[in-house]
Amino acid sequence: LALGSVPASNGSFLGSLKMLPEDPPKGAAELQAMLMQQLSKQAAGGGAGVVVNDAIDSVAFEGFTTPSAGLPSDPGCTWNGDMIYAYATESWVMNLTARCGGETVTLQGNMPWFDVKADDHNAEYVLTLTKPVAGSSGDAGLFTTASSADNALFAAADGITGTIKMKQVDQVKVEIEPGVFDDVPTRLTATATLTGTNVPLTMVRSFGILMGVLARTFFGA
Repeated sequence: LALGSVPASNGSFLGSLKMLPEDPPKGAAELQAMLMQQLSKQAAGGGAGVVVNDAIDSVAFEGFTTPSAGLPSDPGCTWNGDMIYAYATESWVMNLTARCGGETVTLQGNMPWFDVKADDHNAEYVLTLTKPVAGSSGDAGLFTTASSADNALFAAADGITGTIKMKQVDQVKVEIEPGVFDDVPTRLTATATLTGTNVPLTMVRSFGILMGVLARTFFGA
């Protein structure tokens, strides 16, 4: 809407999202393969024959464009890449590229889920999404691990970091597969502060919009 001397803006979402857990896109399948290899090495000390839960959910971004968050200086951002939620680690693994205005940034990392006991929330996502390290030959950034107590270690990393605090209430028991049950909240409130370091502010805002658009995917309630 118009505000003061600033005219109204008019933007829309563009591009596409693909969410196919049963048939993940190529990029998501490659992320899954790398993660399973990493987990097998960790579980067996490099040995073979370890069975790891390979179930995932996936989101593929194909030119997915978020409109301006509202400020005249915000052109919106266009996202490409993949996210997978690995049930083996209860975490999102992300390999994304964002173009905001004339700047394009690649971001890799993860967002693990933690159950916590606090006065105002009982679960957290801890987001560590950083630029690949210059000269790195591997994908170590995809598997960076963090805990709620370790947030300060990543405060200076170039990228987007943050903690999403969730309060889950009114749990119901749901059969997620034959004979396997889980407690799922019917209501959830999430609050977060996202911090960008050496990335465009518009990119941080745009990632926040992505979380809102995909709230059902991220939070499930």
